[in-house]
Amino acid sequence: MGRGVLRPDVAATRFRLARYQPSEALSPFVDYYWIPRWDLRGKPPYEQTILPHPNVHLVFEASGSGIFGVDRRLFTRSLSGLGLALGVRFRAGCFRPFWQAPISQLTDRVVPAARLFGPRVEKTRQAIMADPLGADDDAAGADGGAAGADGGAAGADGADGGAAGADGGAAGADGGAAGADGGAAGADGGAAGADGGAAGADGADGGADGADGGADERMVGYAEALLCSVLPEQDPLAEQAAGLVSCITDDPGLRRVGQLSASSGLTVRTLQRLFADYVGVSPKWVMRRARLHEAAERADSGEPVDWALLAADLGYADQAHLTRDFTVTIGVPPTRYAAPLSS
Repeated sequence: MGRGVLRPDVAATRFRLARYQPSEALSPFVDYYWIPRWDLRGKPPYEQTILPHPNVHLVFEASGSGIFGVDRRLFTRSLSGLGLALGVRFRAGCFRPFWQAPISQLTDRVVPAARLFGPRVEKTRQAIMADPLGADDDAAGADGGAAGADGGAAGADGADGGAAGADGGAAGADGGAAGADGGAAGADGGAAGADGGAAGADGADGGADGADGGADERMVGYAEALLCSVLPEQDPLAEQAAGLVSCITDDPGLRRVGQLSASSGLTVRTLQRLFADYVGVSPKWVMRRARLHEAAERADSGEPVDWALLAADLGYADQAHLTRDFTVTIGVPPTRYAAPLSS
């Protein structure tokens, strides 16, 4: 399912999630596209929770389309009936050239996509939603349920939401609300950006079948056409921000902003300003969220976890600090979260 999707084993029984790589023209801006599908007809609604990533998501669903900023709290979406959504998880920092204003304006928020894309976004949403639902309905017996999480918004991530929406897509010891890695929209559809690395043209759960695969390609094509219609110039600072976020998420030994300052050659103040402008959250928040993603993934692994050792590996002063951070963010202590579910 991807890092950030909580209780992924249960999630995999309720929905299917596919991810797709962007075209070359959009690869400087887009991390991946995520498409959740679910068929819960005759079954109870299902709530999926995402621990968002530091990514902005653009999400198309039955209820509308929205831009999900980075969500600093947990993102939860209720899924019911038959449905799907399409999310665009932007690379951390790389939605800034589209938005043309500080991304901190979007943090913990969902804004109508028409604010940026104009009336064309609704035509795109209708095209995305029209064909695939019919195809999915025909194939529902074979494909089973599905639904999306990003996050974070997460998107985590979308959003680390959806989005958010994930990264999606989409929690947090830092509080906040909304989003992807921002907000929420549509009670019976959509999903946060399902996070974790892009899995190319194959679905994160093994790929879509032939019928859904063709529909997915058309859906992604509609989204790409919309994005290309407003394609901005590449921004070196956006690329720098993306690289710095990758340094944090890829290196568990990077635990303090001072270390990032030393390795990047940027002052702490410069890092803080860059992250507020381009990412929407502070470098310290990204570090804390990366540690919690690792802790949640370990808890979901089904393997015994030495929490004291993990706390040390993640840079916490002791197990009590990890427990407090985990509990404030996810709502239960890690040992309880990792315990087998009763049903």
